[in-house]
Amino acid sequence: TFTPGLDYSDPSLISLGGPQSWGDPLQNGNFDSQDGFINTPTVEDELYAIETSVERFLEGPISSIEVGTRYSRRDKSLDDVGLYLTLASYPDVQAVPDEYLLEPASLDFIGMGDMLSYDSLGLYNSGAYIETNADTVDISRSTNSYFVSEKIFTTYVMANVDTHVGSLPVTGNFGLQAVYTDQGSDGLAASFDDEGEVTTQPASGGDKYWTFLPSLNLSFEVAEDQKLRLGLARTMVRARMDQLNASMSFDFNPAKNVPGTDLEN
Repeated sequence: TFTPGLDYSDPSLISLGGPQSWGDPLQNGNFDSQDGFINTPTVEDELYAIETSVERFLEGPISSIEVGTRYSRRDKSLDDVGLYLTLASYPDVQAVPDEYLLEPASLDFIGMGDMLSYDSLGLYNSGAYIETNADTVDISRSTNSYFVSEKIFTTYVMANVDTHVGSLPVTGNFGLQAVYTDQGSDGLAASFDDEGEVTTQPASGGDKYWTFLPSLNLSFEVAEDQKLRLGLARTMVRARMDQLNASMSFDFNPAKNVPGTDLEN
């Protein structure tokens, strides 16, 4: 339980602004001009896929052979818009306008009394804040937007096994996958100019390659209700789409003589 010495519901005592050292979106050398941040990312992610397979059943140790193909295409884009908010009256603080005041919120359950409440969205929509696009002052933000396309063609052949080795029943399969990958990305290369402003230019990249993935899976029935399994395979794990982003940045600000290590992708 708290016993405050200040009435936190009094609009003449509680003001907007003055967050101290949150950030410097106005690039004025002071780190007290950020009063908030708006994230408005737009993401589009589309995936198309088609798969076919046929299986031929046989007599003998190889019980069947399966052949198949799969084609998929995935396109993902991110337009990562972020806005720093600075009070229009900056560097002066501002009282909450009367038309946006709400009934105070009660914090009696912890002994704090009432707390000032106001319609923050209405205040924002009224134009009370200066908006600064983050990618103009934050170099790491300028490389967040991208477009990535990944096309994958897979073909495989697999033989299913149902036989005996001596007196041991053996089941399983062995086969080979051939995977063709065609990846590409468009993004931005960002750096600082001589005045310390973020500048960008288009960047792109990609790769095309084949990967061959053999596999062997066998199960030996060594006793009733007891099986010994053997599995050998070459596998691959794909990177996330955002990790294929062609954007990059070199974080060295000549205006402030500040080196950095934000060399990405």
